[in-house]
Amino acid sequence: MATTILELSQLISKSVNELVTTCSANDLRVPDLNELYTPESEAFRKNQAVARAANIAAAAAFQLAACLLPPQESVLQVTSGVPLTDNDILEQKGMHTSEIAKKTGIDGQKLGRLLRLLANRHIYREVGPDVFAHNRISGVLSTGKSIEEILKEYVSPKQLQTHKTLISSHSPIAKHDNTDGFCAFNELLMADAHKASSYLMENMLDPETSHSDEPQHSPLQRALRFDTNLWDFQSRPENAYRLRRFGVAMKGGTVMQLPNLLIERKTISPKKVMLYVE
Repeated sequence: MATTILELSQLISKSVNELVTTCSANDLRVPDLNELYTPESEAFRKNQAVARAANIAAAAAFQLAACLLPPQESVLQVTSGVPLTDNDILEQKGMHTSEIAKKTGIDGQKLGRLLRLLANRHIYREVGPDVFAHNRISGVLSTGKSIEEILKEYVSPKQLQTHKTLISSHSPIAKHDNTDGFCAFNELLMADAHKASSYLMENMLDPETSHSDEPQHSPLQRALRFDTNLWDFQSRPENAYRLRRFGVAMKGGTVMQLPNLLIERKTISPKKVMLYVE
């Protein structure tokens, strides 16, 4: 790992130096991150040497970040990519998308495109054409249980032996039990938070909800179409899995916290705490 991060840092430094030198020689300017975007600000990319150096530096920076950040943080940064497959299916040696498709009912070609997109962000590895395996980052999305263990309460042993088993048609209530909770936390974001965020604009513009502080007037109620508070909704019999996952997900939020965070808060200046949180 030490060799890898050193090589990446050197590649970033070399590429940035090439970019700056070429821009200076051609009277080009790289826009500041704090400036507003304009089409004209991207003029420097028309120079092929500059564009190539920028792409190499950025790609190396992404990989360096993937090496150094906690896996959970890397996952949360690209959760909008939404891995559609159940991560407990993938084998360490890799699995072809056609095999994943048999177990999930998801279209193999579409799944391959999504997994490749995530692999380009260093979540999963493409170890062969359409063959994907876990890496350090994608591994945190697994419960650590076998798919047979997860489904055994809902599917007969005979069904488990056939490719006709569709994971999407089952809600194994104990899936996240006895896990660190991060997988449940990430699934909660994908299942509920993303749906709620897509209705935020409608909720802010609707006169009935825009100025309401009532818990039943949140974007989540609009997205999932219920008119009670969240706790009553999750207590419905049909939401048993959702309620159980929510409890485990709350524990999963602590995975991202430093063990002695509250104790250290007394000894770290407010400025340093602010920098850490950012």
